[in-house]
Amino acid sequence: LERIRGNLYDLGIFRTVSTALLGDEAARDLLVTVDEQAPWILEGGAGLSTDQGVRLFGRATRSNLFGVAHRAELFGQLGLDYRSEDIRDWTPDILNPEWRAAVSYTAPRFPLRSQEVVADLVLRERIQERAWRMARTGVGLELQTRLPSLRTGLRVGARLEDRQRNQVDTAALREGEPWDLLLGDTPALPSPWRWQESRTALGVLDLRDDPIQPRR
Repeated sequence: LERIRGNLYDLGIFRTVSTALLGDEAARDLLVTVDEQAPWILEGGAGLSTDQGVRLFGRATRSNLFGVAHRAELFGQLGLDYRSEDIRDWTPDILNPEWRAAVSYTAPRFPLRSQEVVADLVLRERIQERAWRMARTGVGLELQTRLPSLRTGLRVGARLEDRQRNQVDTAALREGEPWDLLLGDTPALPSPWRWQESRTALGVLDLRDDPIQPRR
């Protein structure tokens, strides 16, 4: 029964799922009661920090598309840095906003019942690391496969992105880092946009005795 509940929850379209066995020992019926989520889910929020300024974000989710539990999500974020690092002049720079947008589409139990396909489109994203900052836009496709009999999950994916280097602290780079090899002595910032492709593969072996309430 717990496995049935877990499989229904994994569809992502039900708020609550309950199961019950009815009848005597000779013949028993399984009663499944579900409470479906709203087709549209809207989320929003805001944040304020001393180093990143003002951040606004929102997410819109459309669940159970076409009646087959497919899901589409749209995420957006707007950031306003401070015009000055002086604590006496923490005024948001409204003339130079930073924004991010992404769209994802999830198809559970496709193309096989034990598989799930996730496609995403990143319209704009900024990645901040210890010694560099980069902007990117691109597309990705991922296939997830569950093998319950082997207690194993497999995930393979591919991405194609257009990337631009915005900022690099050459003094903080360690020898052998990718940016250290690409920059040279006089880096030109921002760098020209360049395409980059990647492929990933991941396998997970689940040794839990119970996926819902594990005791080991």
